[in-house]
This record gives sequence, C-alpha cells and structure tokens, in this order.
Amino acid sequence: MSSENSTDARFERYNIISEVWNPEWTSFDTAGGELFAQFFPNMFGELLVWEDTALSRSPNGGLTVSELPVYTAEEEDHDEEGEDHDDEDEDEDHGDEDDHGDEDDHGDEDDHGDEDDHGDDHAGEGTLTEHHFESDDTIKQVALGAGGQFAVLTLKNRLFYGVFSVGNGVEIESGLSSDDVSAAVVFNGNGELRIVSIKSGDLSVRKVPTYSLLLSSLYPPPACPYVQWQHSVDQAVYYLDTRGQIELWASLSPGQWESNQISVLASNPAAVGLSMTSQLTQTALEGSIQRNTTVRIVPSHPRDELTSRTALKLSAATQDLACSNSAEAVTLISVQCPPGRHIRVRRPATQSTNCPAYNNFSYTIEQGRYDPELKGRTNVQGSVDLKVDYDVVRFGCPINLPFSSTFKPVLELYDGDTFIEEVTGDFVLWELKGRTDFSYNATAVRVRCLSAPLNWVDLLENGTHPSLAWTPQTHRSCFESGGPALVVESTPYQIFNSTGGSSLVWNDYNGIYLLVAQVVAPGYSYCDLRVYFAVEVFGAVSYAYIGYILLALTCLLGLSLLLLAYACYKHVLMAGSVNGPRKSQKKD
Repeated sequence: MSSENSTDARFERYNIISEVWNPEWTSFDTAGGELFAQFFPNMFGELLVWEDTALSRSPNGGLTVSELPVYTAEEEDHDEEGEDHDDEDEDEDHGDEDDHGDEDDHGDEDDHGDEDDHGDDHAGEGTLTEHHFESDDTIKQVALGAGGQFAVLTLKNRLFYGVFSVGNGVEIESGLSSDDVSAAVVFNGNGELRIVSIKSGDLSVRKVPTYSLLLSSLYPPPACPYVQWQHSVDQAVYYLDTRGQIELWASLSPGQWESNQISVLASNPAAVGLSMTSQLTQTALEGSIQRNTTVRIVPSHPRDELTSRTALKLSAATQDLACSNSAEAVTLISVQCPPGRHIRVRRPATQSTNCPAYNNFSYTIEQGRYDPELKGRTNVQGSVDLKVDYDVVRFGCPINLPFSSTFKPVLELYDGDTFIEEVTGDFVLWELKGRTDFSYNATAVRVRCLSAPLNWVDLLENGTHPSLAWTPQTHRSCFESGGPALVVESTPYQIFNSTGGSSLVWNDYNGIYLLVAQVVAPGYSYCDLRVYFAVEVFGAVSYAYIGYILLALTCLLGLSLLLLAYACYKHVLMAGSVNGPRKSQKKD
C-alpha cells in the first residue's frame, strides 16, 4: 500500500512466486493521514484500512476498496409538555447513564419491547447519524475478529462495533471514562469482544455484551431481514479427494418482502469447482419466499498431484446488526488425501487372520530365485541363499495359494475401518525381497496395447527403488497412441486392475512372497495407496525331488526289464526241455 499524494492511495500487489509486481493497482481516496491496514483472521482476504479519522474496507484483499461508515445514536428532543412530566418523574423515566457498561442491564431482549420499561433502559428514542471522527478524538485502536467483527476505540474511549458483511458499525457504550489511557479492545477466538484496562495496578478484562448494547443503540431495533437460517455445515474441515464430492445446503426464510438471496463465497476459487441449485418455497408469511440452496463441491484439477484448500462461506446476502444470530456458515475445504484413507487386500473368507505359527518364523530364498539389486531381472541372480525373518505384524497371515493357480489381488479402499469401494484403478505389484520366480499371464498383444507398456525392468534400470519408480506421476497407459512402439509382441503386461489386466503365475516352487501393491492410476486419489501382504504358494514339486523320482523310476524300470527278460529266458528253457527233438528211425 502506497500513497501517490496527500489524499490518494493505492494497493500494489506482489507475486511472491514469480517475484514480480502486478502492473495493475487499486486506487482509493483518503483523508490524508497515516494509513494502516490489517487482514481479518480468516481466509477470505477481508481487509480493513484506517487512518486517524476514517475507515475503509476491502472484501478481496485490496482489489476493491470502499468507505466503511460508522454511526452513532443521537437522542431526540422531547416537547415542552413532556419535559415537565419528565422533571417530575426523572428517577422513574430515565436510567443511570453508567448502567450502559453493565452487562446485566442489556441482557434481556424482551425489555426492549415493553413500553413501560423504555425509560429505564434508554435516555430517549434516538436516530442513527453518521459519525465523523474529530481531531481531538481520533481512532486509537482497531481490533478484528475471525467472524468479520471489528471494534474501533477512540482517544476518548468511544467504542464502535460492527460486522464486515453488514458494511457499517454502530457506537455502543464502552463503560470507560474518557481519560482512561490504559484501555484496549480485543476479540477472543470465539469472536467475543473484551475490554482490557489497568485498574489500581491490576489488569482488568471485561466481556462486552455487544448484542445487548447494539439493541440499545439501535432502539427501537429494526426487524432482522430473515426469520430462519439453517445449514448442513457440521464440520470445521471437509476433505476432498480427487474423485470426491461434497454436498452442502443452506436454507433461508426471509422476513416479509425481504431478500432471500444466499451468498456462496470461496477464498480460493481455483481450488474447487462449485455448482449450485436452488428451490423456492412459499412460507406461511405473505411476501416471504424460502430459498433452499444446494452446493456441490469437486476438485478443480483432480489429476494434479498438488493439493490445495479453500475456505467456504454460505451466508444470507442481506445482513443486519439487529439479528441475534449471524446467518452464515464457514468451513474449510481441504483438497487432499483424507486422513486415514488406505487400501487393504481382500482375503479369502476361509483363511484365518490368526496365525501364531508365523511368529518368530523365517524362511530361505534360494540364490537363483531373486535379484539382489531389486531390478526385476531374471538373468541376474543372488550369489547366496537369502534368509528372511517373517514380520507377521507388517504382512499379516500369508494368503495360501496352490502353485497351479493364477493370482490377482482385489484391493479395497477404506477410511479408517469404513469400507468405501473396491479399487478400480490400475495398480502394480513388486516383491519386497526381489524374487523373480513368478511371471505374468498377459502380454501387450493379448490386452491389445497400442504402444509398448511400462515394465519393471525398464523403470528400475537406473537404480530407482521400486516404491518410487512406478507411481501415478510416472504411469503411462499403453492404450493411448503416441507412446513407444511395441517391438516385442511377447512383452509382459505387468499392470493389474479390477476389470482386466494381468495375473501372477507361479513357477513350480513352494515359498513365501512378500508383495507390495500400489495404485498407480493418475487421478484416482491424492493418497499414496499401497499395501503390504504375503502369499504362500504350496503344492509344487521340487526339481530335486523330481530327479530322485526319475532315478527311482529308471531303476525300477530297469529292474522290471531284467526280471521280464529272465522270466522269458526261463520259459524258453523249460519249453525246450519238455518238447525236445525226437530221434529219427532207420528203415530196413
């Protein structure tokens, strides 16, 4: 904020990201005094500007600036006949002026509607006139509240109170002497006004009953422009994931012939997309049309990894200080991963989740069955057998699968312990210890890829850890043209999803696989969705046992052939001894 001359001022804006000044600025008139500016403690960019003798307001951080008037109640003069009557009953008809600083004197709203009590609470019916700060009673202090409340204290301890959305302020009794230089005003976190002063060396903090004092200043109080205000905002913060939607509503029943418009304001409109629908209903009061507005909120950029937030305010477009309750609801929309959102692997219903046998359990991976550098290579193998201590807390009980089966896990999305949905986006699997003795049953040609699909070997070639190599930011679909050409038709398709994709095929080996499933579909969620689980394959026959069996079968077969040959030989011998050749007889 800078001054061009003694009465003109302007707001200039600096972009801290691009580190440049915005060439456009907002000019406004001043009284020529020293300027002060302060944002209200909320996210809407509401700004109060003041000098010694004037106030201004900006609802948008300085883009537009307008005068903020304050008013004071001036007592109307009574006629001469009334003065005689007042002199006789002065004690009865006029209250003590000092009573305005007492909270109890203004706490009962009903007293303002009782004609017999008018003289007790008010010095006379007054009218509001715009107040102009004098040179000997200028603005000493300004305090701002989170709900848009503001308080102005002058050098002579005159107190003005207002609300930003109303657009003006009204003088209320401060209960302070004009020469109390120690007095100051402050709002607490609930928007309640306090007066702080020092009396006899002690700090005094006094609550100001602003509403009761306002009714005194506004007497007779004007009718509130609305009869009923309702809304569904029941959380201080709403979390919005990429595919999420928040629906809020507000209902306004206005007074007779009053506006029923409902204002919807976002502090950061670029963060969310808003759509609104309204329904109108005639109330029992003539000239009062109830408006019910529904607001649907979605992320503006669901595929971006950056998160954001915005404050959202639903309010009656017409506000007044005479209303006992403010017709507005404020909440924070945080566009990010909802706390507690995670995924789980659906387990077979027949398999137990209690497995004490795996406590303090370990197993061994043979040296030829894993890649020690976790690069997914089958032609690079470990040089030693790898012993693994099973962590049952991290992986839970293993899912038992026969080696002849294929495996595609079903992932489920949860908020805490509340099931949300079955994961429908693409996800991938990798083995935590680098095991490579499994394969995929789908190829790029089989799933009809238009380009070469991503694969673990290529992604891990530069040494990136598997947890960082394949993510929503690096994922690419092979069903979109423009990717690398598909050269090898037998390239494995290593992507899973609920409607298709690939499945794991086990080799003829029994063992435990420590698997990590992580969702890589762009735009599915702002969350890092991954889950650790284990699979134990059983029923496969080891190569070593097959060798022994083949040897045994060979020996058995050879022995059988020997026995068969011996039996045939013996049979031939026996047949020859029984049916030997006859001797020939000579003829005479």
